[in-house]
Amino acid sequence: VSRDLKFKSKPRLLRANTYKLWVTDDNITCEAIGNGFDGFGFAGIENSLSAVYSPSINEWQGISTIQLKLKDMRIS
Repeated sequence: VSRDLKFKSKPRLLRANTYKLWVTDDNITCEAIGNGFDGFGFAGIENSLSAVYSPSINEWQGISTIQLKLKDMRIS
């Protein structure tokens, strides 16, 4: 669980109810992927986010990065 994360950009819909977003705690910025959040109502990127996730390694075009697989989240 991480609390008081900030959105780095507006969440992007990849496909039906799957979102990609970038979050930061002001020290580390990570990509996050969430499934099953259709109609979640991302109010605005000025809001803070608490998230439950599993960290994973995303490999794309030979580059490995940390990616958070969102299990639940709360926007405040």
